[in-house]
Amino acid sequence: MAAELQNKRPNPYVGPRSFQTGDKIYGRDWETEELRDLVIAKRIVMLHSPSGAGKTSLIHAALIPALRAENFRILPPIRVGMDPPPAVLKAGCTFNRYVLSAIISLGGTRLDQTDLFKLCSVTLPEYLNYLSSEFERATDPHRLPDELLIFDQFEEILTVDPLDREAKEVFFAQMGEVLRDTPRWALIAMREDYVGSLEPYLHHIPTRLTAHFRLEKLDKQAAYSALEEPVLERGVTYAEGVAERLIEQLVTLPQGKSEFVEPVQLQVVAHALWEYWQQHASEDGTITGEHLAAFGDVEQALSNFYDACIRDTVQKTGVPEHELRRWFDEKMITPAGTRGIVYKGERETEGIPNTAVNVLDHLHIIRVEPRAGADWCEIAHDGFISAIRESNRAFEERLFEQRSRQLL
Repeated sequence: MAAELQNKRPNPYVGPRSFQTGDKIYGRDWETEELRDLVIAKRIVMLHSPSGAGKTSLIHAALIPALRAENFRILPPIRVGMDPPPAVLKAGCTFNRYVLSAIISLGGTRLDQTDLFKLCSVTLPEYLNYLSSEFERATDPHRLPDELLIFDQFEEILTVDPLDREAKEVFFAQMGEVLRDTPRWALIAMREDYVGSLEPYLHHIPTRLTAHFRLEKLDKQAAYSALEEPVLERGVTYAEGVAERLIEQLVTLPQGKSEFVEPVQLQVVAHALWEYWQQHASEDGTITGEHLAAFGDVEQALSNFYDACIRDTVQKTGVPEHELRRWFDEKMITPAGTRGIVYKGERETEGIPNTAVNVLDHLHIIRVEPRAGADWCEIAHDGFISAIRESNRAFEERLFEQRSRQLL
């Protein structure tokens, strides 16, 4: 019976990855409506939140569809922190790394390496005007939609090469030129602990980013919706009090009692609980307190998931565990404690064979996205950073203890 249920009822939770356009997101109706209306009314809006609140998920799964329904043309989300492609570095091209990263984001899979050499000297306004003219040629020029630019994880402008003030000024000047063109709207999404550090550059930006929207983590009611509604659509229910008990466990994470749940923690825990329930499902389609108790303590859910990804990758590729963990610590997490985004080489990525990178991507602990004729890698979600660091610290302590015993 469990196998039959599993075939009929795919996992309703996205697990470790962010929500994408086309996914249904729960518990964020109010935020979606408020942010949509603010963008329409104010034109240039900053979306900020604590790390792990789910900005990228809200943008892709909720805001983009809502604004498309309002006849906005949504360009591919812009990232400013991507490493310059090695081919560009080898060619000795002169470029602004933040501008080039933005252009690569906007060009997506349409760009190849030859294009990149030409685009090193192109400004952001020039490239956006080129994209707009292309769109106009393919569309009725009398019915052109408003254009929305989304700058996602914008704290990268501050965390990448923090002392490179001159290049940052050039980028902000070009960004300001783009946004003075009134048919363009913009959403700038970033972690709130970096908002104040933008002040030296705001004179370039129309409105100086005065319109803000703060996204909080899920409160208990929203968390209950995100937990309960997806399973109902699969014909499954939580027994009385079980969903509430799980949420009470989640609000105590990661440090101390709070009133909020981190979305990625809820998704990882609920995804794993569903998989456990599928193995032990009863015919009445109910997730019970016994299932939750047998599933285990949710406090270690993210670390356990990361550990399992590391073990699986070691087993499938033979790459030593300590090398994989060091790769995450040194290459995938920046010194500022944010996600790094690195270029995927032809055979290896920052010292790790691509066989391992591909396995980690398949497991959703990292994600690989194609841009500019190449692939770029980053940790799947901000919420994993602290869990990865804590797990790696525990691993190093165990390794040190083992070596100490061997010396005795």
